[in-house]
Amino acid sequence: MSVEILGVEATIAAIGSAVEEFDQEVDALIQKAGQEGEQIATSLAAVRTGLMKSNIAYIPGQMESYTISPIYYSIFVDQGTVKMAAQPFATPAYDIASENLKLGIQAL
Repeated sequence: MSVEILGVEATIAAIGSAVEEFDQEVDALIQKAGQEGEQIATSLAAVRTGLMKSNIAYIPGQMESYTISPIYYSIFVDQGTVKMAAQPFATPAYDIASENLKLGIQAL
């Protein structure tokens, strides 16, 4: 007795195509979240000299994105210190962008 399964190659090709399309859609959502994070952080950043606000940047990657503030004192402004109250900009930007990313992925 022998069993022959028809259409295996076509099924595998269709699954591979669906996975690639899904990966592209997820990557697009990740990039959108990084850009959104940059926009939100820039809009919320405290301005004394403008250096920190003008250096907030979005950095794309493959299935990853970053919103950075490379100015060394950014963390102190965002989180506060024992001598200075927090002026959050990075933390709320991350929270909002990551929540929108989760919702976008759930909608796929």
